[in-house]
Amino acid sequence: MALKRNVGIAVKILKELVKLREQLKKQPGTKVAVTDFAKSLISKGIVSAETTNQKIILRDRIRRLVGQVPGLYIHRYPYEKLSYITTTPPVTSEILPTDMVESEVLNIEDIEE
Repeated sequence: MALKRNVGIAVKILKELVKLREQLKKQPGTKVAVTDFAKSLISKGIVSAETTNQKIILRDRIRRLVGQVPGLYIHRYPYEKLSYITTTPPVTSEILPTDMVESEVLNIEDIEE
């Protein structure tokens, strides 16, 4: 019985994430903190989370479910504790030119000899 209830909650969260995606598409570049989204779910009565532990579980669940919604992404910034939901895909790290990679490999081999 509990499993069925949990699946129902996941579907409700997914529906809210789809609504959020539509709102974020209207305002490109906007981001919503996962904690704020969780608070809105609690205030709307969609989910209940009284204890801190339940709130942490809810935030983790939201982060996992964002991956299920096409067009939504999670951004985590190294200098901030918050993670954000946004419609812009994360920027991949810069790829080093092959010359630099090869020279680093050679340097490592020189040291090992």
